[in-house]
Amino acid sequence: MHTIRLREPWQSSWKSSASGTSVVYRRDFHCPTGTENHRLYLSLSPVAKPVTGMIVTLNGDILLLNAGTTEHRAELTHKLQPFNSLGIVIPCERPVEDNEPPSIESLLTASLQIVPLP
Repeated sequence: MHTIRLREPWQSSWKSSASGTSVVYRRDFHCPTGTENHRLYLSLSPVAKPVTGMIVTLNGDILLLNAGTTEHRAELTHKLQPFNSLGIVIPCERPVEDNEPPSIESLLTASLQIVPLP
């Protein structure tokens, strides 16, 4: 298995709704090449504690709705395009004194996993 960490740059912004406050994270990336005989997965692992209420989109389509587990994994094999946009919405309290959302790397480790077919 080969792993590609999805580190910075992530765009982030606060989003308020009737159900509360969330942080919206977005990161664009190219599809890995040479993966014809592989399965591709998105892996999201919490850094300190489970992330609940998370919504993950890929190119505008819902990929994951949080099921309350500590690690999230979704297959991307037939969903990736040459250029992709990954979106993650995480419910989060907005501190009054802080205008900047927390960095996604303080909440989650995001990576693409490339697994050879048997």
